[in-house]
Amino acid sequence: MIKRYVSTDIPDIRAFLLPEPDKYIQFHTGMQAVDMLYFDIWLSRARGGQLTAVLFRSYGDFCLRVTPEADLEELAGFIRFLPMLTTLSCDAATAEHLLPQLDQVRAVTPCAVAVQSAPGPVLPFELDYRRAGSMEDFRQVFDLLGAAGNLEIARFEDYYYLRRNREKSWTGRTYLLTHQDRPYATVSTAGECPGMALVADVATHPDYRRQGLASALLTVLCDELHRVGKIPYVSYEAGGVAGFYRRLGFQELYPFLRLQVERPPVPMRNLF
Repeated sequence: MIKRYVSTDIPDIRAFLLPEPDKYIQFHTGMQAVDMLYFDIWLSRARGGQLTAVLFRSYGDFCLRVTPEADLEELAGFIRFLPMLTTLSCDAATAEHLLPQLDQVRAVTPCAVAVQSAPGPVLPFELDYRRAGSMEDFRQVFDLLGAAGNLEIARFEDYYYLRRNREKSWTGRTYLLTHQDRPYATVSTAGECPGMALVADVATHPDYRRQGLASALLTVLCDELHRVGKIPYVSYEAGGVAGFYRRLGFQELYPFLRLQVERPPVPMRNLF
């Protein structure tokens, strides 16, 4: 039976998600930095009490981890009626079972999680960067992500709200490389927890992509994470970008699929 979590479930949920570090980090960050109006958790247990499935969301992005004992029919029936669902990340076998029962899936994207277990190559030069802190800093990052085609949040107000909450709760950081107030490259962590961090938003302005600026800035970020005892992880769409991370010392851990869902608009007459 699928049910909403209670506070006493949290230790079990953390242990259940730990084998998939990207989900563990996102869960920890959601608990710390996301308003509970936009973050929620559901779970299922076997008769003996052990967890068989954990589903959690941050805004419209859902993550699912299951065991072989999970009732996928029940999960599919539950997930298909979630009105806020925009993406669902899970392993390929689970996705294969869920897909025929989920409506409006418009894209299935193969992705992977990789880890940099030890510090990568040292930069042969000093990089003049800064950590984003002001609204104007985050506006520059937002505009750069848009120019690079990496923007996943349409409104600056929503992006700024998310990043500021991560800064305030020490679960995220954003670095920015500029020259004469023009942004060249950026990199962030989507979440941080004791011992781990999830890299995100690695981008270079389209005019300077061949100069290795994002690579250099990511090297600095990963070095600083290692210095404070946090292992950098990254999730990315499978393909050419995998080579970029391999050159920086990242090794792939496991693949997963991201399902993108497009819900039809609800007619106004159905709201009353």
